[in-house]
Amino acid sequence: MLRLKIALLITVILASCSLSKNTSNKPTAVEYKVNAQGDFSQVNEKSTYIVRNKNEHPIKSLDEFNIDTIDFKTTMLAEIFIGKKPSSGYKVIVDTIIKTDNSITIKYHIDKPEGIVMTVMTSPYIIIEIPQSSKEVIFSEDL
Repeated sequence: MLRLKIALLITVILASCSLSKNTSNKPTAVEYKVNAQGDFSQVNEKSTYIVRNKNEHPIKSLDEFNIDTIDFKTTMLAEIFIGKKPSSGYKVIVDTIIKTDNSITIKYHIDKPEGIVMTVMTSPYIIIEIPQSSKEVIFSEDL
């Protein structure tokens, strides 16, 4: 009888330990702030960047963007460039940002033009501020 009680107690303890491990990787939403967004950048190819410090920034000049205002001790930048587009009306939209124990996933989509647009080459982008982290950042485009 004593062996049965000890075996039951050990089973309960092990089960509670494994349950606590599974809940620690629960995805949580990450708040973000749009730092800059526009139709014209110097980036002609579709690309994404994570900038964890001022010296890492790949783009040296963007309209409406001042890297000196970013506190990189608490903030990092996530940048999405969608490359050259044949008209106005394209826009990058961040849908959600989810954090797990291992990574941060930025889900976004591209709004396409509707109605009358200008025939002009554009290169839309968005730059967002998110909390500083050393985790892997994954960009996921919703097609």
